[in-house]
Amino acid sequence: MANHCYNWVSFSGKNLEPLKKLLNEAVEENEGGYGWMADSFKQPLGQMGTRYLFDVEFSDHGEHITMTCNTKWAPPICELKHLCEIAEVGCECTYDELGNGIYGKYEYNFDTKVESDIFLTDDEINRVSYNKEEGMYYLDGEVLESDGEGYQLILEEKIDKLNLEEA
Repeated sequence: MANHCYNWVSFSGKNLEPLKKLLNEAVEENEGGYGWMADSFKQPLGQMGTRYLFDVEFSDHGEHITMTCNTKWAPPICELKHLCEIAEVGCECTYDELGNGIYGKYEYNFDTKVESDIFLTDDEINRVSYNKEEGMYYLDGEVLESDGEGYQLILEEKIDKLNLEEA
């Protein structure tokens, strides 16, 4: 498989039943190892790259559903938006494909139709470093537990800054 993009998604909405049906279909189709794409994805949808979702797993938490899946090369942003439109739900997706320097968070609000995709630039990703001799990760000289911790801190810092600018 191509480089894996790891996706952690949380869906919320008034009626999660249509989404559960689609996600159950995804889990069943993934048992064959071929990935899943909703039938409605297979029709022309403008600029959508029609990414298959691999290794789909989901959990129903009552008021929201969480899902993890992999995609090839990049996050399934167009597919998530389309899935939200079909199921009439909103979502938040944190994603990373660090082989291509991709790390970010996508959000879609079904009620307002507002979406955002905030991601790290190469310069921001390069703020995290690894010292082979020490076996330690650093963010701007500060010790980290892992590189993922550093990327998450940078993303949260960026989101907080954008929220302040909008306020």
